[in-house]
Amino acid sequence: MEAADCANYDISGLNYSKKDKKLTAVSYTGIKHKYHFFDEEMKAIDSGFILLICHAGGWQVAMSALDVLDKQVNFLMLRDEKDIDKHYYEHNETANKINIINPDQFLGGSIEILTALKNDEVVCMMGDRIFSESERSMEMDFLKGKALFPFSAFKMSSISQKPIVVLYSYKQGPCEYEAFISTIIHVPPKLGKHQEKYRPYVEIFIRSLESFIKDHPYQFFNFFDMWHENHEEPNE
Repeated sequence: MEAADCANYDISGLNYSKKDKKLTAVSYTGIKHKYHFFDEEMKAIDSGFILLICHAGGWQVAMSALDVLDKQVNFLMLRDEKDIDKHYYEHNETANKINIINPDQFLGGSIEILTALKNDEVVCMMGDRIFSESERSMEMDFLKGKALFPFSAFKMSSISQKPIVVLYSYKQGPCEYEAFISTIIHVPPKLGKHQEKYRPYVEIFIRSLESFIKDHPYQFFNFFDMWHENHEEPNE
């Protein structure tokens, strides 16, 4: 931003990393809402990324914060006419209307995902739910048990070379939520199809989720028995 233009903008928000104890970004509002990143790792996500969220805290609240990025947002979700979330995201009147990508299609929507990432868009994926017991999930240690977790996001990251941003939000008051980036995962290129190559990166996500649950034990809302021996497919 040119110095002469500063008078035409108002600072609307600051991002501060409690972990690193430093200012990472500032948002400012004028004709358009914009972001400026101070942290080099945060700058890397400005060219598009995979947003990994889960049923912890208020993930819908975290999604609402994406408007400030001025990017097209895509959400990988099973299409179910009974699901109100999908109708809300598809028909809301915000400038960046969320595009729904249905995984129950040819190649699980991977073509649409990779196209969006190539266009420097945001692709949101659930990190704690599997859509089917296919080769796209793997058994991991989670909260002293064995549970299935998807690894499609990590595979898409390897192919596209876009980072995975792990985002959480939690309720800290009657009408107050806080969203924060837990970690940014960079998956090496050309890992191929073998799921074991992605295990170390899925492990990073799972450890971050366990850390969140430890800090906010009553804000994990995955009402599906992830540890069920039959690993029954959940209803979204």
